[in-house]
Amino acid sequence: MNSLFNLNRYTTVSVNDSLSLECPLGTLFRCYDEPGGGASTKASSMHAADGSRITVWTTDCMHCEELLVPSMPSAGLPKELSLAGVVLRVRAIRANVKFRATIRWGDDYKWNESFAENGEGLSAKTWANREWRVTVGTEDSEYLEARARASRWMPSRLASYFDAVDATAADDTAIWTDVPALMCDEQIQLHFLVAWSPVDLQSATWFAVDGKAGAILVAGGCE
Repeated sequence: MNSLFNLNRYTTVSVNDSLSLECPLGTLFRCYDEPGGGASTKASSMHAADGSRITVWTTDCMHCEELLVPSMPSAGLPKELSLAGVVLRVRAIRANVKFRATIRWGDDYKWNESFAENGEGLSAKTWANREWRVTVGTEDSEYLEARARASRWMPSRLASYFDAVDATAADDTAIWTDVPALMCDEQIQLHFLVAWSPVDLQSATWFAVDGKAGAILVAGGCE
């Protein structure tokens, strides 16, 4: 099966790496769930010298590849801010494949407040305490619809779905995107940006996560 990413910079060095990201307010887990929880092969991870990582796994329903860039360039943003990017690519290997892509806090979280911070084309959630602020952002349904209409890593037939429903949502501990039923061999792409900074920088994390998947792909050498 052909890779969904350009792997020229990456070498296979490990298996079963955790899909987690450590930040000052705790551990964020990246969860990709199918109804029924299809059996999964062991994940293999390919690492680049700069710390970027591509994790690959296959279930009964889909082939998945996830690019993690743990330290994104943040030109124009405060030097105290950290930014990580995630791009998920999925190929359905049978018909009627639905799934949910989620960024979720583990039980070790240290925040005591959370609030939505949506914008044009952006679905975002912020968590904070007296010292730190963490924001996670992803495309909203409007931008997912636009990508579907342009057939940019999203089947064109899904444009009407994203036009009719709010596919991205959040609760106190997570933010997610729901993907409707894919046909066999259809491919999609989703992304998340995660930013954290001292709380006195206020909206800096929101500006940082208001970005495109293309920036993550360039940073990871997968453009």
